[in-house]
Amino acid sequence: MPQIRAHVFEVISLFVFCLACLAPQVSHATDSSITFGVIGGVTGARTDSTDSVQKTGLNSDRKISWGFGIQYDMPVLPILGVSVGLLYDRRVFEIGNNTLRVQRTVPTIFLPIEARVYLGNIFSVGAGGFGALRVGDQSDQLLSGSSTAFSFSGSQRNSLEFGFTVSADVTIPIQSNFGAVVQARYLYGMSNPSNDSLYEEKINDLNLLLGLRVGF
Repeated sequence: MPQIRAHVFEVISLFVFCLACLAPQVSHATDSSITFGVIGGVTGARTDSTDSVQKTGLNSDRKISWGFGIQYDMPVLPILGVSVGLLYDRRVFEIGNNTLRVQRTVPTIFLPIEARVYLGNIFSVGAGGFGALRVGDQSDQLLSGSSTAFSFSGSQRNSLEFGFTVSADVTIPIQSNFGAVVQARYLYGMSNPSNDSLYEEKINDLNLLLGLRVGF
């Protein structure tokens, strides 16, 4: 899994860099804008287990997820602005060991708030914090090998989470105040939503948003 994660970061970084080099120049750092888009990515959890659970080989594996989002960007200076987002992500990941594992689905709404720096006219990076709110109950599938033993839903989970986020945006201009957007975002959770005292389960997500940005 560490090698897969490293390759994912490398591919996204290369893709964003190529778009930044190829896209024509357009200024959006002085105008407010709204971005609408769809999200795809890999979601996971950082599991910091107690000694007794670590001996069983408990770990967390990332899974592909999808969602959608909206982001409002308000420049404060020509190179500095503030971004506020509202993102829905159908988070899916696995927790377990080689013998028995749980595939967990936790639909979540993220509210990232970032300071954004505009590096040139089409490329920007942001950093800040986020709040996350579970939407409904989590659902679990108990897996044994390649078979599903049974499924169940549960609410034994803290609904509100928080953490840090970083992102990078590339805007490809279509018209003077309208363009396509590619955004890569990493979310690093600091709070433990699990009420199970045996282990912690913190957000560890990497998302790619494809959308349209409208300036005004």
